[in-house]
Amino acid sequence: MNAPVSKNILNYLKKEGLKEGPCRLFGTSYSSGLKEASLFNGVSSHCMDFDDVSWATIGHPSVSVAPSVFACAQKGKWNGKQTLLAYVLAVESMHQIARLTMPQLSERGWHTTLAYGVFGAAVPAVRLLGLNEDECANALGIAVSRAGGVRANFGTQTKALHAGLSNRIGIDCAEMAACGINASHNAVEGADGFALCFTGEAIKGEVDIGEFWDLHENGLVIKRYPCCSGTHPTNDVWDEFLSAHPLKAEDIDHIEAGVSLSGRTYIIFNKTSLTH
Repeated sequence: MNAPVSKNILNYLKKEGLKEGPCRLFGTSYSSGLKEASLFNGVSSHCMDFDDVSWATIGHPSVSVAPSVFACAQKGKWNGKQTLLAYVLAVESMHQIARLTMPQLSERGWHTTLAYGVFGAAVPAVRLLGLNEDECANALGIAVSRAGGVRANFGTQTKALHAGLSNRIGIDCAEMAACGINASHNAVEGADGFALCFTGEAIKGEVDIGEFWDLHENGLVIKRYPCCSGTHPTNDVWDEFLSAHPLKAEDIDHIEAGVSLSGRTYIIFNKTSLTH
């Protein structure tokens, strides 16, 4: 809650008229509605970049959907089994789409946390609202038109905002579908759909959710260091070097380190993201 972007998003919510509700804004004394809590918790959970990573999206799965899951669980008074099921379905939904559109989507500059996250974040709300199969497909179709997030905003507070928007938008899509708004049921793979517009290529293959479970086969990558995973190979090498060659801080004049290709792409630091 002490992170500048957390304070800023809370100020935004207050200006919007933060109303009392069943969903907790983590780290604060506030409780509010589904979308308000999901936005705040998503932003705050991503601001330090210490959240998990997915091999499917090369993004951050839990922060993309868990705030939506927790908010829906609190409003719906779900038990642990219901909450865990909603989380698994949410992550699998975004990962299945990612498996068919990566790495092309990322190579075109999209931030996968938001680009895929809106699909997963809609799922808990679909369950909370009791939507049928047709309405669920509508919610995902609406999410196609709400997906986004560009890496040009890395290094600023908007990167953390992407995680919050993923959750808030996902819930919004389910609520719209519950009100009768329909969408194309092949908006992901169809002509001029998500895949073609975000990757420039048509989908090759089929989603096989229920047969292949990404969480079971690939799992989640839990970070060893509280920083972008693009820096981790360098950190690993440095740790190994220090184990063999112990040094004191005063022994070091400077350090030169190589980074992975993803490191040069993703690791953009702007001090205003933390200090203003």
